Amino acid sequence: MKRSVISSTIAFAVLAGYFSSAYSGDVEETCYPVFRRGKAVPKEPDCVSKAAQSPVDLSTAICTGSPDVIDSYCKAKCEVDPLKPISDADAIAFENGATVQEDNLTDATKAALACLRAAASAAGGQLVVTSAYRPQAYQDHL
Repeated sequence: MKRSVISSTIAFAVLAGYFSSAYSGDVEETCYPVFRRGKAVPKEPDCVSKAAQSPVDLSTAICTGSPDVIDSYCKAKCEVDPLKPISDADAIAFENGATVQEDNLTDATKAALACLRAAASAAGGQLVVTSAYRPQAYQDHL
């Protein structure tokens, strides 16, 4: 019995050493997708438990058994690159709430919109446009 326990311990140590050395340089690339598939979200209260219970295979088993890796994932900042500055007048107007800019629609689209408004009015309704043309400079800003 004692020999069996020692053999199992040695086998585990060899496998653990293999997996940890295989992924020591690519922890984020290897483990973070595993945690995301396990529905672990950084900064959320249940992040650690979800990361630790994420489904793994032999190549990613080291991830859920590494408290330091889980901790670094769950405490990570979710950073977003800053938006590009805008200087275009239409884009600035769009940014400030003028999200319906029908002036820049094509002539065919303007005609179709006028027709649709007339049909809605004739039926006793009103057509409210909440989104139309988005300036290219604003799109580039995003």
